[in-house]
Amino acid sequence: NDDTYTVDEWEARLRAWMAEQEPVYISVDKPAVPTALVYNGRAQAPLAENKAYFLEGQTSATDAGTYRLTASPNEGYCWSDGTRDAVEVVWKIQRQKVDKPTCTAIFSYTGNLCKAANPAEPPAKPCERGTETPYTYTGTTSATASGTYEFTATLNDNYQWADGSVGPLSFSWTIEKAVE
Repeated sequence: NDDTYTVDEWEARLRAWMAEQEPVYISVDKPAVPTALVYNGRAQAPLAENKAYFLEGQTSATDAGTYRLTASPNEGYCWSDGTRDAVEVVWKIQRQKVDKPTCTAIFSYTGNLCKAANPAEPPAKPCERGTETPYTYTGTTSATASGTYEFTATLNDNYQWADGSVGPLSFSWTIEKAVE
């Protein structure tokens, strides 16, 4: 038996031997999603790309909501449980908390403008689009004439009240007639 091979024969034998071998993978943990993403008006990503796996789907978002992405091991990697299947990752951006506005319920008529909503205008918050308000008022928040008025504070989709509720707040207020 002559153990002398040409380079081409040696490479062919090596390729055949390598094809018979089980692949060796570097084991990595499946990606874990952070739990503390809260709406901040800017794009956020739950996971950073890395050399061990590839991310597809909704890999970043700006608005509050629930999103999905998949992570797949790159060539030469497997999950710590030995699998190489893509895994679905569900992640969430929580609504940002904002203080509830209040209302001054009763004014005495003076002829001057009475502003019932506190704050008089919803606060402006910075975001990628410039600024936004966490909620809007509809109805009558200020008046000069005596009477009963109503207004509602309604959140935009990226905010929740400080107590965790998300429903609109309705207020009723009065300017009492002047005493004659």
